[in-house]
Amino acid sequence: LRDLRPWGPSDRVQGSDREILSGQISGRADDELVTLEIELVFRAQAAAGTLNETEVVTAIRERGGDIISRARLDDISYHALLARLPVGAIRAIVDRAQSSVAGLDPVMHIRPQSVATALDVEDALPIGAIDQSRELSPDAILALLDGVPVAAHPLLRQHLIVDDIFGLEPTALVNQRVHGTAMASLIIHGDRNRSDIPLPRRIHCIPVLGTSDEFPQDRLIVDVIYQAVLQMRETEEPTARHVIIVNLSLGNRHRQFQGQMSPWARLLDRLAYRFGILFLVSAGNIVGDFEIPGFATSVELESATPDARSSAFIQALARIQADRRLLAPGETV
Repeated sequence: LRDLRPWGPSDRVQGSDREILSGQISGRADDELVTLEIELVFRAQAAAGTLNETEVVTAIRERGGDIISRARLDDISYHALLARLPVGAIRAIVDRAQSSVAGLDPVMHIRPQSVATALDVEDALPIGAIDQSRELSPDAILALLDGVPVAAHPLLRQHLIVDDIFGLEPTALVNQRVHGTAMASLIIHGDRNRSDIPLPRRIHCIPVLGTSDEFPQDRLIVDVIYQAVLQMRETEEPTARHVIIVNLSLGNRHRQFQGQMSPWARLLDRLAYRFGILFLVSAGNIVGDFEIPGFATSVELESATPDARSSAFIQALARIQADRRLLAPGETV
């Protein structure tokens, strides 16, 4: 035991989150607003939770900020706010000042707003012949929670049931609908270089990525996923009552696993148990560059023997493996 203290600013703002927030406010005026997520200490009694929230909301507004969205999910003991704060107030949070929002007792964690992992699609194949004669089962058992797909694409229009419950489709330009379109194609057609037989069922698609394949800017992603699954399975008129498989090839690139399960991972675990759903979850794409010691230029690396290159890659990755962990919600494994 090295340090015994009350839960305070140094616990509420983790080192990796400080780095991201510092980068977001660097060079910006003190009165510019930046969005972040504030997770509150969960209180089982709703009245106590409301008092906690009121204290934090008041502090945010006193500092010139406002509240964009809030969510309380009793199933996973989650209570959080999506808030905007001026750069000056966020600088105090980064400094872990006791007088900042990070010093408030009801606050559990302060983190940057969730940002979706990206997907690069470089292999574009011709459409080719399309078999329009096949009868597809209309009863979906698989759902895709992803970006807005190009639903009218000749290869997809027979197969997709798009349920845009968050109203993301109108603002998503067709040429930016990469992630959802690629995942829908992969699920329906497999690797198109192989000419596999398409899926014989329709799939239910709920867009959870909007403009530029990003998470909605006005919602907490945990709440978005929760509402999407409830819409399919537990509303008065469920839209996909027979869905038992949910593909979630998404992650929060601002949230690497650090020994504590993310609320998003806890949510999937709870929904899997509650509804008997199998979630297919991406481990997350870490796309940052890294150095390979021993080679001054890329030409030197390419000129090396295969064994030397392999050894250099493995050693370089071993040195940085602590910084290349699973991304939320991939730590559900």
